[in-house]
Amino acid sequence: MLKSCKKIVSVVLCVILALSVFSVCSFAAGSLKYSVDEFGYARLDSCSKTAAGVIKVPATVKIDSKTYEVKSIGDEAFLGCENVTRINIAEGVTSIGNRAFKNCTSLTEINVPSTMISCQYDAFDGCGTIKVNCYKSNYQFFTVYGFADNLEINVVDGDLDEEQTKATNSIIDLIKSLIAKILAFFQSLGKK
Repeated sequence: MLKSCKKIVSVVLCVILALSVFSVCSFAAGSLKYSVDEFGYARLDSCSKTAAGVIKVPATVKIDSKTYEVKSIGDEAFLGCENVTRINIAEGVTSIGNRAFKNCTSLTEINVPSTMISCQYDAFDGCGTIKVNCYKSNYQFFTVYGFADNLEINVVDGDLDEEQTKATNSIIDLIKSLIAKILAFFQSLGKK
């Protein structure tokens, strides 16, 4: 037993050491705070709770006089930023983390770059209705993965007219409804 406890403690210490090495650099730019991730890219870690209005997530930031590409918005980065109304994410950013915009109650619009390849399903928990302006290449991240009913998807790259966008949103609503029913069914099985 003592031997297994020592192994567990060793593993935990190794993980803590590894995480501290990968997040050594951090930088605050105005209301946004960044760090360098394990791949050498900048990650937006947090936004000041006093931030208000339109927030722009830039393509690059300087940390310790070195320029880094911003590739991700971290878990809970905007958690509780109740006065942020719109977020513009620059081209180059590829992912949005867990609960990234949770409880951003004034957030009404977010502009997503064509480079976005990942968005966690719970990114917009606790928000009101949000218009998500995204591209055909990435709108599935906001539609297929079980997002709440509070997202209004607007595909912005040229080929879809207003009628096609409405049809796409209708299909998205149908998919969301089906997912909710399937989840409710499995939850009811678990209660028995």
